[in-house]
Amino acid sequence: WFHDCYNTGTVTKTDSNSEIGGILGKADNYSYIQKNFNYGKVNEGNGYAIVGGRVSDVTTVYDDCNYYISDTGKAQGKWFGETSISPADIKIKEKYKGFLFDSIWVMGPIHPILIDCPFQDVTYDK
Repeated sequence: WFHDCYNTGTVTKTDSNSEIGGILGKADNYSYIQKNFNYGKVNEGNGYAIVGGRVSDVTTVYDDCNYYISDTGKAQGKWFGETSISPADIKIKEKYKGFLFDSIWVMGPIHPILIDCPFQDVTYDK
């Protein structure tokens, strides 16, 4: 179960065999993915805003609660249940279906952030 996560950084492919996504590279069988938000950019031709790839169409479940800003990822990410949010709507809580504001999420100065997450400002640079 992969839920209530967000990304604000740029994701770049490191080799030709990688599947990249703004939140998750590849979903395995029996994955359940919901309430994730990508504000970052996904580089490379095979990247998607939330999940880069999946093992099976049948065993992976995606709630219609995965969001990205309309200019950060490939539009083809729609097959993972992603919904595009325009920059003008990014701070409107009602646009985030299923997000639990005031218990898990809070509206930050730019976009939604998690209320209690010690790693919100961690940066990784290889």
